[in-house]
Formats: sequence, C-alpha cells, structure tokens
Amino acid sequence: MCYFKVVAKCGHVGKGMYYPCEFYVNVANGKEAAALVREFKRVKHHNKNAILSVDKVTEDQYLAGLTNYNDNPYFYCRNRQQQLPYMDEIRKKVIDERKFEDDDISEVYLCKKDHFSGKSKLRDPKKFVNRYLVDNYCIVV
Repeated sequence: MCYFKVVAKCGHVGKGMYYPCEFYVNVANGKEAAALVREFKRVKHHNKNAILSVDKVTEDQYLAGLTNYNDNPYFYCRNRQQQLPYMDEIRKKVIDERKFEDDDISEVYLCKKDHFSGKSKLRDPKKFVNRYLVDNYCIVV
C-alpha cells in the first residue's frame, strides 16, 4: 500500500466555482486513489475534470495532511450558520471556473447570424449570455 495526495474540485461554494481540496488516501495505486476520492462527500462527482492531481507522498506527509484535513473548516461545517465565521478563509481559496472572456462574448454580438440554445432561436443573444450562460456552455456561431 502507498500513500497518495489527491487534489480535487469540491462544490457548494457557488455556481461555476470550486474549492480545491487535498485528500490523503492509502491505496495500491494512483488510479484507485482518484476513483476513491471522486466518491467522497463534497467532491464534484459528475465533473469529468474533478480530480486535479494525484501525487505519491511519504508517511509523514500523509499524517500531516490528515491533520490539516481535520482542521479545515470547509469539511466540518454542516450548514450556512456554521460556515459564516470561516467565510473569508474559505472564499480566499475559491476558484471561478467559468470559461467566458469579454472577447468571446463580443464576437457573439457582432455576428449577424441567428443564435440558438438547443433548438429554440434566441431573440436577444446578448441578454442570454449575460443572464443565463454559465459553466461549460458555449454558443456556436
């Protein structure tokens, strides 16, 4: 058995955002470590890029990582009221994973072609992009 540090994307911090968390596991290989961590609580299970990295560590690093995990308020808060005192600490580590830049959106406005969301035609693509477009969706022109 070997010790592994797995960094994964965790949720419950806002739409289109994630909290990178370090998990320490004792398994035979890295593939098993990634599969095991993907099923942990708070990890974005259905995100295909949920596992950011898998690294082999020593026993000392493993034990130190477990104590850091137990001291992390993100994991022991059960509701919003418990989370409030630690909100600043948690928000410092939150990463926004939305893909859109201003240049990408401006190209949508300049094009004279019709825009669609699924099979329905968009009457106002600018409004759609500003209000409803989040995460990994994109407009194909």
